[in-house]
Amino acid sequence: MPEITDTTEFVPKSEIPHLLTELKQLRDERVEVGKVEQLFKLITDNVADLLAVVRPDGTRVWNNQAYFSTLGYQPESLEGSYSLSEVHEEDLPKVELAFQESLKTGMGRKVEYRMRHKKGHWVLLESQARIVTNEQGDVECLVLVARDVSSRKKMEEELIKAKKIEAVSSLASGVGHEFKNILENLIEHIKAAQNATGNNEIARGHLERADNSTRQAQQVVARLLSLGMSEDEEMTLSSLEPLLKGVVNSAVSNKATKVDFQIPVGLEQVRVAQSSFCEAIRLVVDNAVDAMRGAGSLTVSVSKVQFSLDSPSRPPQLAPGSYLSVMIEDEGAGVDPGAVDRVFEPYFTTKANRSGLGLTSALSILSRHGGTISLDSKLGQGTKVRLYLPSLKSQMESVPVVHPKATHGPRKILFMDDEELVRKFVGTLLRQLGYEVTLAKDGKEVIDLYAAALEQGWAYDGVVMDLLIPHGVGGAAAVHTLKQMDPGVVAIASSGYIDQPVMQDPHAFGFSAVIAKPYNRERLSEVLKTALKIGV
Repeated sequence: MPEITDTTEFVPKSEIPHLLTELKQLRDERVEVGKVEQLFKLITDNVADLLAVVRPDGTRVWNNQAYFSTLGYQPESLEGSYSLSEVHEEDLPKVELAFQESLKTGMGRKVEYRMRHKKGHWVLLESQARIVTNEQGDVECLVLVARDVSSRKKMEEELIKAKKIEAVSSLASGVGHEFKNILENLIEHIKAAQNATGNNEIARGHLERADNSTRQAQQVVARLLSLGMSEDEEMTLSSLEPLLKGVVNSAVSNKATKVDFQIPVGLEQVRVAQSSFCEAIRLVVDNAVDAMRGAGSLTVSVSKVQFSLDSPSRPPQLAPGSYLSVMIEDEGAGVDPGAVDRVFEPYFTTKANRSGLGLTSALSILSRHGGTISLDSKLGQGTKVRLYLPSLKSQMESVPVVHPKATHGPRKILFMDDEELVRKFVGTLLRQLGYEVTLAKDGKEVIDLYAAALEQGWAYDGVVMDLLIPHGVGGAAAVHTLKQMDPGVVAIASSGYIDQPVMQDPHAFGFSAVIAKPYNRERLSEVLKTALKIGV
């Protein structure tokens, strides 16, 4: 059978606005329906997007000519067929979920999926649906708008690849530059020591400097490892004052830097991994001393801060509670406003002779201690770096307290996702399953809501969180704070990226269970029953 060819004569895009105006005039003038339909077909057949009208059961009613130019199907041949029959089987669940969302909410979320071309290959589409209702409010049909995003997706993948290459290049360049200088010094001093025949003092001096170079190399390796590995170092009770004074005095011993310690008497002990915590302090101090070019006044102060649920100064990574704040203030030139938000990025530095790993490593260490770091700087006015560490009292209170879950009535679930339509849809599913639901848009709101519940003397039975939030705190970050607040929290990770480490081993990251997107009511019910031990 000969292949069907497209004989449609396309109208230039510049003519479409004129045609739309003419269509409106025809409608207003109440001319014959045939003329209006003819003009409507002319417009829809010249739109690059795929347009379709389907019944609530998924049966196709009408498709525009783009289905031929994009997928190879003549629109007439699709009438009466099932609209999802050409969707790739791996993508079918999420497309069906979006379809049902459309019927329930009026407009489904955008969804990407592969659709089979008439010739057998797959085309990547992005579509969204809206419902059309009659005067009684019943759904008569859905209007689907889809477009071929294969080229856009390829460009995005190339951009991501380029960014990964740039990041690896930056890392390799930074590490290579540091080790090049270290190895050159090491080699030169070893050679000089070898040539110092008969003069032990000269040889000894060169060997000492060579030893210093190897120690510098060890520090570079330690900073790199601190970025990608969690510490297995034991947490012990320690007095903060001697730790601070020991590290700071050692860091400035060979510099013309004056240090003013402002540490209150009777400061409580802290639970820290001493080696890594002291390394974090040293890295911040080194950064401050460099900012003052080795000469100036450095102020190290400690204070106790209490963050409530609505404290405007509370960093979003921290749960409400009691913290010790170590502030290291220098008199350097300050940081440019455009660079303040980037100072914690790996290998970002404003100094030619530094690697850019110092503050990044310090933040990583403090995060593993349940704290964080903030920076406040203005050009010409110096820099203040605050390191927050949970107080011992706060840590001790969080361990033995068992927050009561609901013993009667519906179980309480806290559900978080950054997409409003998903929150509404899953919230409806949870209520249909008999749960009492509270919705949150990001991890910060989850932390606030959970803390508010604890203040009232109860806890949510379970928390379901989207792992990654592009412009906010995701579940992967929030779960650590929840565990500090309530060690018995039942946290469930939700994500469409099933190859993530959290989705493969949730318990290692503080979660009780996982649920892969997209999911239906039955799967949601199954995961919750298992995680909450319902019926066990």
